[in-house]
Amino acid sequence: MIRQLAKAAFKSAKRAPLLWQLRRLSSWEPLVSPEPGYSIVIAGMRRLWPVALANLRLIAACDRKDLHEVLLVMDDELDRLPAEFRRLAEEIGSNGLPLRVIGYDDRQRRIAHRINWGWVYSWLSWSKGIAAARTGRVILHDLDAMPIDTGVFRRLFEASQANAAQFQGIRYYSGSGVTPQMRLVTTFEMTIDIEWLRRSARPLEGFNQVRLVDGRYVDFDTWLEVQRRAPIRRVEPIEPASLVHPTQLICQFTDHVAGRDSRLHSGHQLPILLYFVHLGNASTDLEAAGDRYADSRAQSAPLFGREADLSRVHPAGWAWMEKQIRRLEQHLFGGTRPHVAHYLRGFASRAGEARTVGREPIAAGGVEDR
Repeated sequence: MIRQLAKAAFKSAKRAPLLWQLRRLSSWEPLVSPEPGYSIVIAGMRRLWPVALANLRLIAACDRKDLHEVLLVMDDELDRLPAEFRRLAEEIGSNGLPLRVIGYDDRQRRIAHRINWGWVYSWLSWSKGIAAARTGRVILHDLDAMPIDTGVFRRLFEASQANAAQFQGIRYYSGSGVTPQMRLVTTFEMTIDIEWLRRSARPLEGFNQVRLVDGRYVDFDTWLEVQRRAPIRRVEPIEPASLVHPTQLICQFTDHVAGRDSRLHSGHQLPILLYFVHLGNASTDLEAAGDRYADSRAQSAPLFGREADLSRVHPAGWAWMEKQIRRLEQHLFGGTRPHVAHYLRGFASRAGEARTVGREPIAAGGVEDR
């Protein structure tokens, strides 16, 4: 107990300066007379604007029944965003997707960029999206989660309404002292009753909080501590193949470009991110990276301006990434395009016996080798 108390006190003291910097970055008012339906909130990144476009195009192909609006919150001021991004986003909106792009103000941009931590960007962007939403419910949709099941958002919204849940997720959170028995749902594809949230909490209370719970040290991830107050929290699982969603990919990207290599654990998935960028901006070259991956002697490759350690990716990681890229290619184009197949040669060779493409039943989530 004393050890846990000391750990909580140390971590709280260490995080206090960060919370002090964030304390006035976001605010909201209670939601009055909400519009019907739901909104999707995405935390976008200027450096990954093509990924946002790829995601928006996939959302545009989804069942949009009851979808009021997509709120894409970018981590920069709107007039500083690339002209090509602004043009293409406007084009997507004019083709029928109800889209609103929101930017940071100057102070938010400066502070968030100075801290340069993925959890700060996501919390601030989600908070701004929740503050701007006009519907009673929002779905927090991850930038790197590419929807393949066209009905996934509609079903999540309908289940949230039926459950009358303040927080609904696709699984319970586990880690950093949080146990599934606490019934706190993860943020990705989380549906929130923002009438309740904007009435019951301030944005800063949703940021990662350190607490002592039943004598145990707990580091609550974003929105988890606030969830403890909510009367109803539910899980509505979705099929894994509903989305192509690499774990912690955006945080890995942020750590990589910031030079925090020690935080990139052995399962980083940065090579799939380059494909996501290409999916949103076809001028992104995959050929040179594909040749590097195919060279069995190469222990690293240039990715996003820095060398990425390829040796940290296990064979199962290469196999998973190849499978998901082919899943998206087959969904969008009916098969893997030749230049993408070229890119994937090294994925397959590095996966070796762990490769699953063409070896698993399709009904069980497998992907054909085409």
